[in-house]
Amino acid sequence: MGSADTDALTEQITDDYVDHDPANGQPLQGADAMRENYEQWRAAFDVRFTVDDQIAQGDRVCTRWTCRGTHKGEFLGVPATGQDVTMEGMTWQRFRDGRICEAWWSYDRAGLMEQLGVLGD
Repeated sequence: MGSADTDALTEQITDDYVDHDPANGQPLQGADAMRENYEQWRAAFDVRFTVDDQIAQGDRVCTRWTCRGTHKGEFLGVPATGQDVTMEGMTWQRFRDGRICEAWWSYDRAGLMEQLGVLGD
């Protein structure tokens, strides 16, 4: 992952962006926090997203997505396994002045950890 990927992402979000991901405990606040989170995911997986469905109304967009990748770096203390993984989820995003200012994530992290061999069948 290059810095161009991260720069392209952070250009799409506001400086006061708030990210609600249940995996983080507390919401991430600001573009710098989102950049760090994004870089951690990209260091662990060569992520490719597919948009399965998307709807928009007013200032909100909901995307149902599938993410595929290979586990190439440490993730939550799990060393790289080389395992191909798939994860499905949905993200609600709120926009302000054409940029994302808030997002709510829902995805199957337990299923991801099972694919990495951390959780039993």
